Amino acid sequence: MKILVVSLLRIGDVLMALPMLQGLRQAHPGAEIHLLVNTTASSLAPLVDFVRWHYFDRSNLQLGLGDYDHSLFDSFHKLSATVDNLNQHSFDLLINVTQNRLSGWLCSAIHARDKIGLIIDRNGRGDTGPPGLTISMIVLERKTWNRFITVTCFPTELGLNQ
Repeated sequence: MKILVVSLLRIGDVLMALPMLQGLRQAHPGAEIHLLVNTTASSLAPLVDFVRWHYFDRSNLQLGLGDYDHSLFDSFHKLSATVDNLNQHSFDLLINVTQNRLSGWLCSAIHARDKIGLIIDRNGRGDTGPPGLTISMIVLERKTWNRFITVTCFPTELGLNQ
């Protein structure tokens, strides 16, 4: 089994996801666990040696989208290269713990048999996967998002409370 966990925000958000990663490792000891993070979290890699790290350069992507010195197509090509690289792994499960539009769009482009967390389709409609995560989207729509809700919902959805 190959699992990709997507956490594209700050280093603290990645730290908050570590118990979930450890739970995934315990629940699926033979699984190959991958983690896609913002490049700012790269310093955590030596602390979590049981996952394969992939990096997303969000600040460089934003430069390409808004800086006159960078071609708009640079960002497209970098994003395409990231997605193409990840799609070579044929993931069985993708878990998006970021829950923002950028991660939702990105996760929709990454191939995985099953997906949990925010996924935005080509028509701009969001889907959160299993019904247990619906509460996170309700809170998000009210703009009172609390990151702990995602962490609380995931253990049950991933079968970690056994």
